[in-house]
Amino acid sequence: MKKEEKRFVLSGIEKFDGMYTRKYNDNWYNLPKEVWGFQAPKPGVQYLFSFPYNHYGASVIKHPGSYGYEGDQWELAVLYEGHLTYDTEITQDVVGYLTDEDVVELLERIQALPPVGAADLKKELEV
Repeated sequence: MKKEEKRFVLSGIEKFDGMYTRKYNDNWYNLPKEVWGFQAPKPGVQYLFSFPYNHYGASVIKHPGSYGYEGDQWELAVLYEGHLTYDTEITQDVVGYLTDEDVVELLERIQALPPVGAADLKKELEV
C-alpha cells in the first residue's frame, strides 16, 4: 500500500501576498537545533505571516506531530511582534485540525485585531 502523501502548499493565501515573510518548506528542519530548542521533525512546512498594522501575525505549520498532520490539516499559532501569544480573542492556545479555508478565515481575524493598547487609548480619548 502506498503511503498517503501530504500537501505542503497552503491555498487561498493570495490575498495576503506580501504579508507572509517566510515559508520553510521540506528542508526547514535543517535549521540548527538551537533555533527550535529541539530537533525539528521532517518533512514539514511553516508559513510565517506578519501584519504590520497591528503587530500580530501567525505561524501556520504542518509536520509530523502537529495537530492535524495525520488528516493533512494545518496548525496555527498567533504571534505578536514575532513571538507566540496566548492572549487574544482568537485563541489562548494553538489551533489545530484546520483546513485551508479555516486558516484563511483565522488569518483574516488576526489581521483585523486592534493594535495592543488601542482599547485603552480609545477610553482615554472618550474622557
